[in-house]
Amino acid sequence: MASTFFEGMFALPQANGDNCDTMRDGLCIVPMEENAKTLDPLLRLCHPSSINDPPILELDVIQSIFNAANKYSMEAAEFFILRALVCTRYLEKEPLRVFAIACLLKAGKEARIAATATLALADEDMVYIPELQLLSGADHFYLQKYRKACTNRARDVANDLSWMIIRPDNNDIWYICTQTATTCDYICPLEDYPEEGVAAWWLIDYIGPCKQALEKTPAGKTVKAYELLVAAAQVAKNCPDCGMYGAKDLAAFSRIFCERIDEAIAKVLVSRISIEEIWH
Repeated sequence: MASTFFEGMFALPQANGDNCDTMRDGLCIVPMEENAKTLDPLLRLCHPSSINDPPILELDVIQSIFNAANKYSMEAAEFFILRALVCTRYLEKEPLRVFAIACLLKAGKEARIAATATLALADEDMVYIPELQLLSGADHFYLQKYRKACTNRARDVANDLSWMIIRPDNNDIWYICTQTATTCDYICPLEDYPEEGVAAWWLIDYIGPCKQALEKTPAGKTVKAYELLVAAAQVAKNCPDCGMYGAKDLAAFSRIFCERIDEAIAKVLVSRISIEEIWH
């Protein structure tokens, strides 16, 4: 990951001892503003081995490393640093912080990725981070606006029972259960399709809690939460048929449900002012 800055510097005539402020082992020392925590990983990125074995970049110093890479015209390093910023480890543990850093770096693509990752956090789970002090009011406003828009999209998906029930390949046990007239309560939730029904436990004990959870965390993986699936499967055990296949079918359906929500959220666009490229 070469630097045109360093390439030009090394091409200059070497200074002798009389013209150099600091010497070590007969070599002129070039002073740099950055500290070791910034320069060490940055210079490691210049080594050919970093292509196959890149250094681990800590979130605390990613911003300073990126700024140094930009200063020294290390475009390839900038790309790698931004990729490290949105790695799964940071997006899962500190999505809000990743978003803030991406905004400060004016990294539009990464800010959008991080904004989506923040949807998995409930409001009460969002903690204070130092980078928030550096963000503009517009950054906060548009993130909240984006979250509200995504909540609306997730709600629309969860409220639209037609796609869940009227599916050509629908063999979910709550839809084909033969015990609905005896041990399984039967519900016809679709006005336009009165002949289509489902077992009540699926609607009440899975879809209902999913809707509530999506209001707090409007992300696809919310509907795959272990506790939601287990709670619904426990109720399904009251029916001989549903008890046998309920857990398996719920797990499979939750993946489809998750994909639907994520697809809807991916279409959300929010205009930005202070960092235009972030949101469109």
